[in-house]
Amino acid sequence: MTIAESLASETNQTGTKILRVGNLRIELADKRAFVGDEQVCLTGKEFKVLLALMLYALTRVYVRMQTLTAEVFGNHDERSAVGIRVHLCRVREKLDDYGSTVGISCNKTYGYFFFDTKDNSKPEVTAE
Repeated sequence: MTIAESLASETNQTGTKILRVGNLRIELADKRAFVGDEQVCLTGKEFKVLLALMLYALTRVYVRMQTLTAEVFGNHDERSAVGIRVHLCRVREKLDDYGSTVGISCNKTYGYFFFDTKDNSKPEVTAE
């Protein structure tokens, strides 16, 4: 079990059912993502990438590439890193297509992070 899966399981046991950042929300029990009230059509890997980013963002600002590849693919090698970049690109496009107020960016030194598309601030991820 990956860290993100165990965190998701732990948050489900404590009553957390939803993660939010901006107008993006993830329903943990149903493994679905929404922008506003509209469901975002994500593949299983895309959902895992988004879930890992949101779970780690609860306690950190940045998520490193090695962490994401380990969470999604179970290891970190060059092929996995390329796969993460591809999935992140698709997630970014889909969030943009659905009108999300948050984007995903990368600081090459620190890692990936969420940002507000209106003012470039770093929004807080919350658990409900």
